[in-house]
Amino acid sequence: MKCKLLLLLTLASPAFAGLIFTLNSPTGVGAPGDSIIFSGTLLDDDLDTSFLFLNAIAVSFTPPGGTFLSPDANFFFQNVIGVLQSPPDIFPDSYTGPIFKIDVAPNTPAGTYFGTIQIEGGHNDPGETNVLATQTFQVVMAPEPGLTGLTLAALACLALARSRSQRRRA
Repeated sequence: MKCKLLLLLTLASPAFAGLIFTLNSPTGVGAPGDSIIFSGTLLDDDLDTSFLFLNAIAVSFTPPGGTFLSPDANFFFQNVIGVLQSPPDIFPDSYTGPIFKIDVAPNTPAGTYFGTIQIEGGHNDPGETNVLATQTFQVVMAPEPGLTGLTLAALACLALARSRSQRRRA
């Protein structure tokens, strides 16, 4: 009897699937002072026509990333539709485009920084902040050419001019 009751309760409860979150590229490359935009797709993969509210993002960094990188939460709200529905009826079942932006401090040293983003929300309740999906990403800071690059370029120009000058004399 207990087994039948458990089976009946399992069948009667709504089967909420989740959010499928993919990034076009999990690696963003930039320089100090840049803003790096990560794009991808958010897909409501259930088939019960429930609303899937996308209410917030939470971004964390592996140290020392949080010292130099900061997420722009407003970017998510300005770009991503707040509700998905599958199959699409009132709202679409997916969003593809820019999802989040990371601002890089001007004093960020060259290196690779690792982070995690969570999309938070819930089914049929616009106030929920359950973790719906998570992705890892990395930000690669390329060294700026700065004075080293300019110095090397100037030395190359001087060497070229000198070699031309010596050829003319010969």
